[in-house]
Amino acid sequence: VEYDYTYLSTSGLSMHQKELYDLFFEVVQTPLFSSSEVNRLKAERVAQIKRAYDQPAYVAGRLYDQLLFGSHPYGRS
Repeated sequence: VEYDYTYLSTSGLSMHQKELYDLFFEVVQTPLFSSSEVNRLKAERVAQIKRAYDQPAYVAGRLYDQLLFGSHPYGRS
């Protein structure tokens, strides 16, 4: 199952390593989420979910997860 994970990475020139790490850790430790950006992304995600129901493979996958996982959160995703 592939639902529970977070992946973060960074890359840059070694001569900028300290600045790169400082910025990376700042983003990880103190993220900023503006309400307008969050609302925009929520609306985008809801639209994606609605469109997914037009795809038979998506519907079949959801039904399969419900049968396989039952009342576990993976079965309700």
